[in-house]
Amino acid sequence: MVKASDLTNLIYGDWKVVSRDGSNKDGRAIWQCECLKCGYQKAILGKSLVSKKATRCNECHSRAKDYLPGEKVGALVIQRHLKNDKHSFANWLCRCQQPILVVKVNKDGMKILEKKPCGKIFEVLGIRLRSGQKMCRECSSRVGAKKNQKDLSGQTFERLTVIEKDELKSVEFNSAYWSCECLCGAIVSVRQDGLTSGNSKSCGCLQSDVAKGLKNNLIHGLSSTSLYSIHSGVKQRCYNSNSPAYKYYGEKGISMSPEWKASFESFYHWANEMGFQEGMSIDRIDPNEGYTQENCQILSREHHYMKTLRDRGIATIIEGEQINLHEVSQKANIYSQTCRKLLEAGLKEEEILQFAKLQLHQKRAFLNALENDSPISVLEAKKLKKKIKKQNYPKEQGSFRSMLSRCYNPKDPSFKYYGGKGIGVDPRWILGGFRKFYEDIGPKEERYHIDRICVERDYSPENCRWLPARDNALRKIRGLTPEEKKISVYVPEGNLCKKFLETHGHPLANSMDLNILGVAGIKKMLELTLKGVFLSSGEFLATQEKIKSQKDLTGMRVGRLLVIERLIERDKDGRTRIMWSCLCECGRTQKIRQTSLLNLKTLSCGCLRLEKTSQANQKNKYAPTHGYSKEPFYRLWSNLKIDATSSNQSIDPNWLDIHLFKEWLTSQGYHKEMKIHLKEQSGGYNPRNCILALKKDIHKHNHQRDRSSKVLCPRCNDDYTVKNGKIQGCQRYQCKACKFNFVPSDHVAYVTAVT
Repeated sequence: MVKASDLTNLIYGDWKVVSRDGSNKDGRAIWQCECLKCGYQKAILGKSLVSKKATRCNECHSRAKDYLPGEKVGALVIQRHLKNDKHSFANWLCRCQQPILVVKVNKDGMKILEKKPCGKIFEVLGIRLRSGQKMCRECSSRVGAKKNQKDLSGQTFERLTVIEKDELKSVEFNSAYWSCECLCGAIVSVRQDGLTSGNSKSCGCLQSDVAKGLKNNLIHGLSSTSLYSIHSGVKQRCYNSNSPAYKYYGEKGISMSPEWKASFESFYHWANEMGFQEGMSIDRIDPNEGYTQENCQILSREHHYMKTLRDRGIATIIEGEQINLHEVSQKANIYSQTCRKLLEAGLKEEEILQFAKLQLHQKRAFLNALENDSPISVLEAKKLKKKIKKQNYPKEQGSFRSMLSRCYNPKDPSFKYYGGKGIGVDPRWILGGFRKFYEDIGPKEERYHIDRICVERDYSPENCRWLPARDNALRKIRGLTPEEKKISVYVPEGNLCKKFLETHGHPLANSMDLNILGVAGIKKMLELTLKGVFLSSGEFLATQEKIKSQKDLTGMRVGRLLVIERLIERDKDGRTRIMWSCLCECGRTQKIRQTSLLNLKTLSCGCLRLEKTSQANQKNKYAPTHGYSKEPFYRLWSNLKIDATSSNQSIDPNWLDIHLFKEWLTSQGYHKEMKIHLKEQSGGYNPRNCILALKKDIHKHNHQRDRSSKVLCPRCNDDYTVKNGKIQGCQRYQCKACKFNFVPSDHVAYVTAVT
């Protein structure tokens, strides 16, 4: 290790070495230094002093000078003091007031120069203010550039002599411009870099003089005319393979006459003889031939465009008028070839639009009439009806195919009700085909359908028959209950129906004549029996006849209901509906819609359903519910059990029975605005510790109770604390003032408020 030299009384920047202050862990010398400006002392490594790394006192440099708002430092006006940066240097918000020149337009529309302050607001370090920063960076660079700018006044650059600086243009384009006089006498404004680099030599007269001296440009002097552009365009698309239009002209053998290709003057004279004017264009009469005097003509742009449409088949001429087929076919949404036929046949655009609205068979009839030279009008075609060719196969074959499809075709919509449930077709019919099916079932009458006698069995000769469509619709069992499925089995045979009635408790089952009811009547009778309504055949027919014959249902009995009077009401949409006031056998009066009575859908006020439900519960040994789930006190009872479980509170055993709980509520005068309140928080839920009170009174009582016993926050000593229930099993508090979470301990003071 090299021996450290003595640095006492030496000065390094702002620091003066006072004495040695030991060494660091690496054995390097540490010196106690004192700032010459502020007297601040600091221990600094000797190596940092010698290498001039430590020359500035951060203490005095970071100490901000107290600038007042509005104080001026050069062109800067102090606005306010900002926070110090990470190095503890003071920042100041300043506004630059350095005068600058701007270009404005006066009332006469002339551009003028006007002085105004810069106005930029930015942050400045206090060190830079003290070191001499007097304006913003943009203004500083602008002033510096102006100082370093050379004065070119009086100097000559080629044909230009500099007169003075053009301040207006210099400010407008933010670059140095000089007003110069050319040898031709013109005065122009030129950029400084253009003058010094030699790019700007004149006002533009030098280029024109050079061009006049060149003889190559004086062949004909017509290069600026539109005919020259047309001539050069024709040469490009005929002979230049790089031209985008070459594939439509040069590749297809389109060429230019040798005379026109060699000399523009001959093309120019021919065009003038043909009466060429500005805005016209050249056109080939035969689009398959080249550009020659015999095959070319001069047309206006409009006529040229219309001829192009005709050449491409997009337009046609009808009665001396050109019609755009593309536009008409787009409007009518038909093919352009069909549109051409209709136009050539003499139809106008309105008639073509009417033709487009015809049906397909009517359009075909109209076009066939045109081809056969016996045209008809669009109105006549509109009256034509489509001829349907009937298939010459037996009507029984359709039923046979439908039967196979719904049993074996998964794509058939009815497959899930037949094949999907295991319903199939007798193998004899599958192997023997339609002939065997026809021999077993026989011919089909009009409006008859194939029907299975037992809906649980397959299609077979013993289980199938022809049934009228109406009766077959009544026997469909898709989506019905198991009881209704039983009906579909019993309906065909009278003896089975009587057995069904006797099984379900009908007292007149054996003496009833079912033949007079018909299939639909038997089905309706069985449905009523399932619902508990037992009628004789005569009573059933009398009820049905009364329903069909008269609209006044007063005095009629439907199931357990006796119709009293007629009511007319309006629903939400304002539609009128007929209601009937009915008296049930249980004594309740209810409004029922007329359609429900006529269709025998409503047979009681609801008591019949309750009886059926209770019978089912007794049969299945199922304990019925209390029926209080929609009452307001049911939620109170449920919440009581939940609160008791979550807070480990005891609950009275009698209150576990909702009926006993309801009796206690009734004795206390309960209504839906009330809530249960505990007298003592640890006393449990029982009649001695619970009272009923309004919700707002309970909230007020809880607030007073919480304020009567307060817990002080150990951090800020504030008593505005609340329980934080996020952590269960721990009495945790949160201070609303400082958001501090804590658990009360011995050092936390409990304060009892004086009320």
